[in-house]
Amino acid sequence: MPGRSELPPAAPLTLAQRALLVAVPAAVVGINWFPNHAWRRWVRDLAGHPAYRGAWMVVEHALLYSTIPALAALLAWWWLSRRRLVSPPRESFTLGAHPRRTVLAGVAGGLAVSAIVLGVVALSGVAPLHAMRFDGWSALANMISNLWEDIWFSGLILLALVAATGRRWAGVVATALVFAAIHTQYPLAFKALVAVNAALMGGVRLWTGSLWTAWIIHQLSDMIIDSFL
Repeated sequence: MPGRSELPPAAPLTLAQRALLVAVPAAVVGINWFPNHAWRRWVRDLAGHPAYRGAWMVVEHALLYSTIPALAALLAWWWLSRRRLVSPPRESFTLGAHPRRTVLAGVAGGLAVSAIVLGVVALSGVAPLHAMRFDGWSALANMISNLWEDIWFSGLILLALVAATGRRWAGVVATALVFAAIHTQYPLAFKALVAVNAALMGGVRLWTGSLWTAWIIHQLSDMIIDSFL
């Protein structure tokens, strides 16, 4: 059975409610550009632009990447849940009724995403692959920033768009497209790959009802992929 956190409100939504469910996540996405980019520049200037490695990498991922949007998303998520438009955040921050399934689904999803990305990269030659090199600082940094991103996307945005559209698949696809779009550092072909993997992550997250499924997929795939790219 699907987790409770994926289910949209039982009562039919009005047009105004659907518009609100789209507008609130859109506002949070806007926060990623302002004030989040300004905050990032200010902290980097204050710190004297240290090299992006080691402990400073952890600082950037913890404080500068998605921190402000994630906090805004948590507040918006709670507010929408108070209006009975989405389920409360606390329901997503558990391992659900079947913790083992949640963890195993996350591991399987992470391995699947890794296989898809590395397979496409190897076949297309879009980026060079090298021998496996594990960076502990990078893995630790991603543990934090991936959680921020998953609160933002696999939490607020996914649940709001599922509720707004009334269709799980539509919410998953729309969220995946937004997730790919904000990764402006990637070329279009790689953004398409990001969208496909984000859709897989969103679908599995809805199946378990736990945000931790998305985090496990995100973290495991990043650790594997980053070791070869």
